[in-house]
Parts: sequence; structure tokens; C-alpha cells
Amino acid sequence: MRIKKSAQASVFLSVLLSVSSVFAQQDTAETISGTCYALSFERGENDVRNLMLRLDPSDNEDSAPYLMTLSLSYWDVPNERFGTIAGCSGGDKIHCSIDCDGGNAYLTLADGGVLNLESERLRLEDNELIDSALANVMDADGGELRGNFVLTPVDDEACIAEPEAIFAELEIGDMLPRVTALEASLNRLGLFLAYPDPVFDEKTREAVVAFQMQYGFAPTGVVDQATDQALNTIVRSTIGGC
Repeated sequence: MRIKKSAQASVFLSVLLSVSSVFAQQDTAETISGTCYALSFERGENDVRNLMLRLDPSDNEDSAPYLMTLSLSYWDVPNERFGTIAGCSGGDKIHCSIDCDGGNAYLTLADGGVLNLESERLRLEDNELIDSALANVMDADGGELRGNFVLTPVDDEACIAEPEAIFAELEIGDMLPRVTALEASLNRLGLFLAYPDPVFDEKTREAVVAFQMQYGFAPTGVVDQATDQALNTIVRSTIGGC
């Protein structure tokens, strides 16, 4: 009889430990959910200027239980903000992944409430293009994020990695995601007939000159701020102002 009670106690203890383990694995995701984490670098320390992420419960029962929204900007890519959304598991070490082999990352909570982001590879996209109506014309490639990062909690209002607040002209020889968006806009107006890509070449310059001549700008072939603003306004008017 004592052996039976001992066996029952052993089974009960095993079940209790298993349940405790499950709850322990859920703690990290539940603890960080809804909190914005951020990291900033000085120029020269890293190509990344600032990086922010947030984990939230997923509303879709058929998808991963959590979604990680990540946003970042680069020092040498002004006026651009990149990011991605990845499905994440719960647990002590949270695994986040992007469909179609878009990469993997892991989140762990460390002492002091800081969050460790271990990015094996995460595919990034141009957030400004995604947020605009041009997203259905062309998605710009923002490259990949790799490496280990330590982020600290910040106010929710700051949970967007803002780009440098300057305007950088586009001209022949540039190779940037903004060029893809530029060519997509010119394509929308029938001025650029090739497939949009990040390279500002002679075909791009000719299309810019054609736009400038058509709308009363000096035909420099350089996208200055006035040309850029006019192009955005005209393209938006052709797609319903979205």
C-alpha cells in the first residue's frame, strides 16, 4: 500500500513539474507581449541607426500564437524605414520566423528586463513603400538583418524606428530601395517601361527627364525634392489618393 501511495505521489509530482514547465515556457512571451523594445547606435558603431520591435498576440487562430513587428533604419539610407512581421512561438526562448524562407530569429528575456534578439536572418522590406498604395506595384527589397542585439523597453509612442529627417536627391549611379519606388511611380505614369529595380541607370534618368519636361521642371535627370513631391502627388492622384 505504501508503494502504491509512493507511486501516486511520484506521478502527481511528475505531472506538477510538467505543468510548471509549460507555464514557465509561456512566461517570456506573456511578459514581453505588448511592450516596445528599442536599441540605437551611434554613427560608425553599426550600419543600423535604430531598431525597434514589439511582440503581440495573434488574432488569427490558424497562425502562430504571437506576431513580432520589427522596424529599423540605417545610417547610410536616409528617408527609409525598413521592417518585417514574423510569426512567433511562445515559450522561454521565442522562435520567430517568416514564411517562404524569410528567415528566423530568437527572443530571450535577460536580467534587468532587457530583450535579446538573435537574428539568424530576417528578410526586410521598405516600410514606406509597403504603407503606400504603390505596394501593389512593387515591393522594395530592404535586405536582411543578421546578428545579436540587446534591446531595452521604451514607451509605446516611440515604437517606430524613424529614418534621418533629411532629403537625399536621387541621381544616376544610386542603388537604393527608393530607386525601385521611383521607377514604380514613373512606370505608373507610363514613363518608365522596364521592370523596376534599385539601380538608377540611364533608363531611369531618361524617365525622370521626361517627367520633368512634362510637368514644367528643369530637365536635370536628378530627383530633387520638388520633383519628388510632384511625382508623389501626381501618382497618388492616379490611384485614388490612397
